[in-house]
Amino acid sequence: MLLHLWTPNHGLSSSRAIICYSICGHPNHGLSSSRAIICYSICGHPNHGLRSSRAIICYSICGHPNHGLSSSRAIICYSICGHPNHGLSSSRAIICYSICGHPNHGLSSSRAIICYSICGHPNHGLSSSRAIICYSICGHPNHGLSSSRAIICYSICGHPNHGLSSSRAIICYSICGHPNHGLSSSRAIICYSICGHPNHGLSSSRAIICYSICGHPNHGLSSSRAIICYSIFGHPNHT
Repeated sequence: MLLHLWTPNHGLSSSRAIICYSICGHPNHGLSSSRAIICYSICGHPNHGLRSSRAIICYSICGHPNHGLSSSRAIICYSICGHPNHGLSSSRAIICYSICGHPNHGLSSSRAIICYSICGHPNHGLSSSRAIICYSICGHPNHGLSSSRAIICYSICGHPNHGLSSSRAIICYSICGHPNHGLSSSRAIICYSICGHPNHGLSSSRAIICYSICGHPNHGLSSSRAIICYSIFGHPNHT
């Protein structure tokens, strides 16, 4: 949905760039787990604001599933995104189902996390030929940011019918760690992500670069653990 709002020929300064504001905190109601998190996100063009009819709003709930991966720390998330004017019941809404947990195999770090995600149209279901499946692995990198808590992720997304080997698959390389400068909170996180086509590489003019900063806001949800994120998506060849 987000990618439909801009074109790769325009960069971050373009009026077609997308800016997102997200707030996450403990909900007053939600999953049975006391650690469940609910997030509200709004994305739109920065020039005409988030109240624009082209903005997208998302509601997400994450918590420990009653069933899932063998790890007791597995997390299951349900997300719905749609147009704020016609609501999530619109036939254009998108629903996603994700499960994350410790993999039986993966990176050397025992804290590595593996995620399987499927997104599709709620009307025709995840079995639809338009559904997307993603396979991601995250763990501590051997090299990267100075912080020992830095995380490196490799993600591959493709069509479930033709598989990740399809020429339409997308590969992403992301690094997250504590920035040298950023939000006032010492726990602020800055992420740089590059996504592109695995066949022509990240240097392709069709690659996408994202900058995200997350930290504790000065104002926000009542929970002291609330997190606010600002993200900008654009073309790496344009600034």
